[in-house]
Amino acid sequence: MSDHGDPPELSVRIPQKRDLPKKTHQFSENFVIDFLLLTVVDWEFLSCFRYLQEPLKFHDKKTGFVYVGKMGEESEQEKLTIGLMKCDMGSGVGGSTVTVQNAVTTLKPKGVFCVGFCGGMNATKAKLGDVVVSAKLSSYASRKVTDGGIERRGTIVPLYKKLNGIMRHAEDGWDPPLKNMEGAEPRVVLGTMLSGPMLVNSKNERDRLLKYYPDAIAIEMEGEGMISFK
Repeated sequence: MSDHGDPPELSVRIPQKRDLPKKTHQFSENFVIDFLLLTVVDWEFLSCFRYLQEPLKFHDKKTGFVYVGKMGEESEQEKLTIGLMKCDMGSGVGGSTVTVQNAVTTLKPKGVFCVGFCGGMNATKAKLGDVVVSAKLSSYASRKVTDGGIERRGTIVPLYKKLNGIMRHAEDGWDPPLKNMEGAEPRVVLGTMLSGPMLVNSKNERDRLLKYYPDAIAIEMEGEGMISFK
């Protein structure tokens, strides 16, 4: 979460595509999962895949490929069944909106998480390497433009109340899988996240958005496609 510098080096091995299961299974009629993880780029997907225990590859004409396995350090009976899949960047065609709608209909998860990288909006609140959790999601692109100025009409969605208490303790017992940590240790940071259609890699644009959303700590592209599934 910064404009400059390199990310911390990982101490764990991230799987390669060749490590993915080769055999494909079909979903049964009553197949359900606990949570769905949605990613975009390969390294997001493979980073999540590393934590899937006994993963299997499934395919359905509506969902496409979904990798399913267990997660957690609890007993086998208490571990969660997690689905992992990819979508295109953004919330449009092939993006999070359609992908999540199809997956939710087929897999009936209790919740869906977008997992991946985001751009930092405030270096004093979140630095490069921190894990940012969206406590509140704000879609920034919808607006009314008149001769008198711009009226923001974005949707603001707080974190689902049943997850709020859990996510506030996301850092408890967390041991970052990093090598040679120097300076301040990475943290889990909760805050307002902006979501919209632009891939913002401009300080000027970031500063402009901060005038309208001074509490924002990060910005990304897929979250707005999931607002209707809250």
